[in-house]
Amino acid sequence: MVADAVKSVLTDSEDDEARVRSILAKLPAMTQRPNVVVEAVESSNVAAVGYDGGTMTLRVRFVNGGEYDYLDVPQDVYAALREAPSKGSFIASKVRNAYECVRVA
Repeated sequence: MVADAVKSVLTDSEDDEARVRSILAKLPAMTQRPNVVVEAVESSNVAAVGYDGGTMTLRVRFVNGGEYDYLDVPQDVYAALREAPSKGSFIASKVRNAYECVRVA
């Protein structure tokens, strides 16, 4: 996970100092699990969602038991998810391939 972040940053055309800053900024989110409180939602696929604004982490707990943190998610995306009529469709179309993901359970 951390190696992937380093690799993705190093492939950018930024100067070395900016690369190092970018890597260091991503490390806490990748090495520590943020304390995200999730709340149950009505969905056939998604059991609960939560958001930590300090780390911009969206946590999604699926009905099948899988739990994932999506990193660097803007608060307005979380708000839109909360309002979406289909949580599963929203995650599939707006979150899953747009943000880096870490399985937490």
